[in-house]
Amino acid sequence: MKANMAYVFVIILAGFFACSHSSRVQNSAFSDPRHPDALALKNMVFCECLERAVPLSREQKVSDGSKSGYFQLSNLGEDEIDSTVAFVQTYLDTAVYSSSTNTKLGMMKCIDLYNSNKLDNFVKNVTRPKIG
Repeated sequence: MKANMAYVFVIILAGFFACSHSSRVQNSAFSDPRHPDALALKNMVFCECLERAVPLSREQKVSDGSKSGYFQLSNLGEDEIDSTVAFVQTYLDTAVYSSSTNTKLGMMKCIDLYNSNKLDNFVKNVTRPKIG
């Protein structure tokens, strides 16, 4: 009888830990930079940065469709997309780069942004699951 009780207790305990671990994994999945939505958001920020920083006409940049493609492949909403515009504009307005040829170095800024902790933190905050 005691062996059966111990067996039932172990099964219940194992189930509790499995559910607890699963919940933590689900809640942290969006903030994982390898999660498809996190990567899509990061790529959309890069596209937005290029659209704003590289000297091409707006029509040429938008007609490329890359940013829209990443949006369509993700589960992100309009709020997340809107936040990328403000984030990128703030970054470009505050990133100071100097060039010996007096060029803006827009593409360099975008590449540096893509590889920055600043963008990783932004993606984590935006893709964190909303509670209630």
